[in-house]
Order: sequence, then structure tokens, then C-alpha cells
Amino acid sequence: GDVAYECSEKKGWHICEETIVEIVDPSTDKNVPEGELGEVVVTRLNNIFFLLRFGTGDLSRLITEACPCGRTSYRLAGIAGRVGDAVKVRGLFVAPSQLKMLQSKFNNLPLQAVVSRSGHEDVLTLRIEKISPEIGGSSWEEHFKKVFRDICTVRIDNLEYISAGTIKPEEKLILDRREW
Repeated sequence: GDVAYECSEKKGWHICEETIVEIVDPSTDKNVPEGELGEVVVTRLNNIFFLLRFGTGDLSRLITEACPCGRTSYRLAGIAGRVGDAVKVRGLFVAPSQLKMLQSKFNNLPLQAVVSRSGHEDVLTLRIEKISPEIGGSSWEEHFKKVFRDICTVRIDNLEYISAGTIKPEEKLILDRREW
């Protein structure tokens, strides 16, 4: 059934009036804080297509401010990926689709996220291929970290600059090297 629709402004998907959407942490089924990425859970209380807390497996986040089109309904910020593809870092999800969006904003910059642990803390390292001279400069790095945080909502701990061609196209965008 219909859950949400996109308006002409294309600034997220408006949630249909008869639908209740929650964004939850898939490991706890508890609602995540506003604006954070989590699994889309749908409730529809009608006689035709009844759903009660149906976990879709899709990752998204809620946009609560009014849309420029004038509608005031909450919106979904698209689909960031699937629950199984995402990795949780310090309580926040990072999905491959978010990294692809980041790459597109930096001329398809080859990169890879590596998640590790130091003691009891998650450490997020971004491996970035140095495909042009400005990559790694202080203003470039500051801009990159801001765009990363806007898209992924989590902070980068380390940036590792590597030679062009180091990351193979068949490699995963996110490597989880944590041992539990």
C-alpha cells in the first residue's frame, strides 16, 4: 500500500495521512532520536490493507519541518539502504547508499569506510583515494567532513589518504572490522 509520496519540491516523501511511520533501531525496536537513520516501521489501521508495526527492512530518517511545497506532514528522507547493508557506528547507521551519495558530491571520489574498535569505542576511518592534488588540503577536508556529517550524521574519527586505484571496484564500501 501507499506509505509516502513525493511532491514537486522533491525534498523527501510526504507520509500519507492514514499511515503511521516510526523510525526504529532494528536491534531494539525502539524509536531512534528525531532525524537519525533507522528502520522504517509502518502501521496502517484500515480494513483494506491492515499493518501493525510492519518492519519494512528499509533505512530512512524522518524530516519533521514543513516542506517548501506548503504541506506540513512529516516526510521520509528517501531510502538510505536496507537494514542488512548498514553498519551501526556509535549508535548511528551508516549505509552504502549514503556513501554513494557522498561520492557523487565529490566527483565519484573512490572511498571506503572502515569501522573498528579501540577499547569499548567504535572508530570510523574513511579511506580516500588521492585522485587530485586538493584532496587532503585543510579546506577540502573541512568541507568533506561537513558534507559527510550532513549525509551520514556520524562523525569521522580518521581520514586515511591512499594512492589512486587502491580500492578495487568489487570491494565493499563499508568494512566492519570489529570483533565482538
